[in-house]
Amino acid sequence: QPQWQRRRNEARIGRFEEVLVEAVDGGGRVSGRTPHFRIGHFAATLALSTPAAQQPARPNFVVFLTDDQGYGDLSSYGHPTIATPHIDQMARDGLRLTSFYAAPSCTPSRAQFLTGRYPFRSGELAPTGPNSPIGMPVSEITLAEALKAQGYRTAMFGKWHLGDFATRPEFNPTAHGFDEVLGLPYSHD
Repeated sequence: QPQWQRRRNEARIGRFEEVLVEAVDGGGRVSGRTPHFRIGHFAATLALSTPAAQQPARPNFVVFLTDDQGYGDLSSYGHPTIATPHIDQMARDGLRLTSFYAAPSCTPSRAQFLTGRYPFRSGELAPTGPNSPIGMPVSEITLAEALKAQGYRTAMFGKWHLGDFATRPEFNPTAHGFDEVLGLPYSHD
């Protein structure tokens, strides 16, 4: 990696860490401005949600981001015939987040979750496909990069759908802070 690129990435991560730490500490303001990235509040909420007797030094993060799932498609939210006992158990033992507003399709939803920004800011407005020239820009700071900078190991399993990393390595999840990847670049099934 060239020195200029390394310095740029260090600066990006430094700014992101500052926002994350301020948000976790409850400050909510960085350099006199309100940060655009609010995942830090999510991190603080997760840290506070673990029972005190089981509280690890740092909270673990496990996120399930599903496509085409309605609010009432889980038995823990009242579906009368779909049984989801394992998800229901996680809901009982952990934290239920009920106010994430998804974009109209999978690519923008993934982009906004990972960056904390509106999808149009990263150019992720529609699903990507084979040989797509569009994907998550390396200039975007992701939740995985921020967590990795705090010493976490990160992994992504499943559908990425933020650029065809089979043909464009800069769209690979490993270029966006994930240590391990097992999945496919896109899918509409």
